[in-house]
Amino acid sequence: MSEGNNSSAFPKGVNYLFLFFFFNFISCLPLMGSPMLLYAESLGASAKITGVIFGLTPLMVALQIPAAGYVSQSGYKRFIVTGWTIRLIFVLPLIAVPLLHGRISQEAQLAIVIGSLFCFNLIRGIASTAWFPWITGLIPENIRGRYLTWENACYSLGSLLCLLLSALLLGSNPPSAKFTGLFTFSLITGLISLWFVYQVPDAPVNPEEVSHKEPAPWREILRHSSFRKLLGVHFVWAILIGGLMPFIVKYLKGPVGMDYDSVIYADAAKYLGGLVTLWFLHSRLDRLGSRPLMMLAGAAWFIIVLALIGMSSHLIEAKMVVVC
Repeated sequence: MSEGNNSSAFPKGVNYLFLFFFFNFISCLPLMGSPMLLYAESLGASAKITGVIFGLTPLMVALQIPAAGYVSQSGYKRFIVTGWTIRLIFVLPLIAVPLLHGRISQEAQLAIVIGSLFCFNLIRGIASTAWFPWITGLIPENIRGRYLTWENACYSLGSLLCLLLSALLLGSNPPSAKFTGLFTFSLITGLISLWFVYQVPDAPVNPEEVSHKEPAPWREILRHSSFRKLLGVHFVWAILIGGLMPFIVKYLKGPVGMDYDSVIYADAAKYLGGLVTLWFLHSRLDRLGSRPLMMLAGAAWFIIVLALIGMSSHLIEAKMVVVC
């Protein structure tokens, strides 16, 4: 991640981007991962409600389509920073809800949680529209594979650290007040991540995009066979793994009977796996390309899903080491 004059070095300011990723995922995971699903379950959320909560994040990403026409008018960095700042406002109700335990009904608490997460993911989905244009403008094409490897490392390391700290904080059977501490931690790390993203330089916006706002040529885009194939892959992949996390949390907490911290430790294992693959991807992604590695990852996921099916069917004992 050193800076220099050679073409293989990351541009100036990108190091701050990696630190942003690290703290951003520490901030997001208590709200978008297993800790939030466990908190919702403690409020009596059904499997359907748990699925709705987890589905808010990918659902709101669809708002990138109508928001795309406005990104170039404000600039990529400003669009991201504004959205990331506003979304933190909706963490405040989540901090307050656990303190209302015993004062309002669990149904009312759950309604506030769902409403806050809806707004949080709504703003996040809109703001993330500027992310890929910004990164594309900052990172030269010849080092994007290496950049994505480091990005994945920061994502995995931040997520792993977040879940380990969450498990230590919550313990085996946490009182509701401990979730207030966890969500406060999420807010603080979110503010830290904002400071780092402020330090990243903006990417230039094409003046023609600002002065000539035109609707996206969807018909022409859909005529490209490569785009249709990629769209199909994403659609099928989303169906196959979209509900995996809520299922795992419900299964481990319910039929298996794991404690809160054990479920979170099991969730943390996948990010440890992401870090382990760093050495493999670092020197190969730019050389081999994405397709072979995606096929390898797909095969690994297929084996994992078979193992989960075996455990849920009682063909394989759901021991902690097997789950991880």
